[in-house]
Amino acid sequence: MDFTMPHVRLLGEVRVSKIGGVSRACTTTTKKTASEAIPSYVFNACFNVTDVAIDLPKQCLSISIGLARFDVSLQISESSNIAPRLTVSIPVWKDINVKGPRLKSTLVQTAVKSRTAVQLTLQSAANAALQTIKFADLLKWAGL
Repeated sequence: MDFTMPHVRLLGEVRVSKIGGVSRACTTTTKKTASEAIPSYVFNACFNVTDVAIDLPKQCLSISIGLARFDVSLQISESSNIAPRLTVSIPVWKDINVKGPRLKSTLVQTAVKSRTAVQLTLQSAANAALQTIKFADLLKWAGL
């Protein structure tokens, strides 16, 4: 497995080189709502991941995650004026290790061990990417 996010704020390129396992942690739901007569869809999903390896080539660092749970909610509006929005919660975040040059790894480990910092970074990167996707394409992809 090799998944690369090319431009993550403050980190540069982030490469996920290994995910040992992924399992569903809750029922996936889809809900159609309307706010001010504008239809929107909310997709909720939760999943556990184990044994993750992440490389930060620009920083010469590697990060390992033993176990994490991600609760994700994606809201998509039919209005072209309202961008899709992703919300991420990380209720489980265990066995986090950072390897690389001592000073860098110590500084990065402090941030990476913070579920809140990781959550905000993931949300920011995902929401920036979502700005480039057209609503009609997302609905087509979702089969709606």
